[in-house]
Amino acid sequence: MAIDTTACLSFAALASGTVVEETAREEGFKTCADALELVAGAAIADHKHSSHNHWHTDQTDGRMFTSLVSKYYSDGDGHVTITAAPVSSGNCDATYVETFALERNCMSARENIYDDWEFMTELNDTIVLQSESGGVNLYLTPQGSGNICLVSRREVVYFD
Repeated sequence: MAIDTTACLSFAALASGTVVEETAREEGFKTCADALELVAGAAIADHKHSSHNHWHTDQTDGRMFTSLVSKYYSDGDGHVTITAAPVSSGNCDATYVETFALERNCMSARENIYDDWEFMTELNDTIVLQSESGGVNLYLTPQGSGNICLVSRREVVYFD
């Protein structure tokens, strides 16, 4: 089965919007563009960023739009994957996962940075935390000798 997709590399310094939803709207992704804008805005905020976007060229408005964003931080870039898609009800689902590395062990990150997040469970060596509202999860995974913590932040939004 052939999949018809296209990709676009986009760049932005600091923008009021993000290059993700700007590109999506330009390419005809309309039904879920507002959902994409809200999620991308929350995930990227006012950070300098670049994106690598994918969409279905023949059914742009009826299929998912996804982007891998390189999000600038002064100590190194993080990656954010943002996806929005129409669903059979006519509504939209959207999600983002941001991943970055901290130069500290995960227990230190848990105790000193994410101490206000609720512990949920462990997945192998990964600590799973939940925000106070329950809408966002953090995953803290030790890397290498344990002095690097891979942090992934995930939020899933169902628009009704």
